[in-house]
Amino acid sequence: MAACLVLAAVSAQAQFTYTNGDLNAAQTYDGALGGADNALKPSPFTMGTTSDGDYIGNGAGNTGSLTVLSGSLTITNSDFKAGVSGGTGAIYIGQNATLNVESVGSWGPGIGQNSSSVATLVVSNNGTLNFNIGGSQERRLTWGVNTATIVATILGGAVNVNNGTNTIEA
Repeated sequence: MAACLVLAAVSAQAQFTYTNGDLNAAQTYDGALGGADNALKPSPFTMGTTSDGDYIGNGAGNTGSLTVLSGSLTITNSDFKAGVSGGTGAIYIGQNATLNVESVGSWGPGIGQNSSSVATLVVSNNGTLNFNIGGSQERRLTWGVNTATIVATILGGAVNVNNGTNTIEA
């Protein structure tokens, strides 16, 4: 019985450790009630600043992924890209999960950016990916720019793009 208690205690610890910068590994956020990351504060969890560059799968030969398994995660940033400069990046949004990308520093977000990068986006049933674009240098969402390849699968979820407070695409 002691072994069962130890396993339960280990599984209850937060697993999400990404703070900002290059994400060249797999990271999962499980923020729903009872999820491994539910104790992260504030809840729903918000991270980042308007000067952070967040790059998932950045650089030739590098691979990274961000999975929002449950709950709601907000990443505030200056530049957010998945699959960057020859890297392979993926974003997975689980059923009923939400990822808010607040690109309110300098640059707009991108999925697949430059130099034969590869990016994957999957949004599951009732999952939501929200891009709020308010960069001072660029106000656009890029998809598959400059020889990048992307695969986007929306399985009953939604991708919403807002320019500041005005929806430009839904």
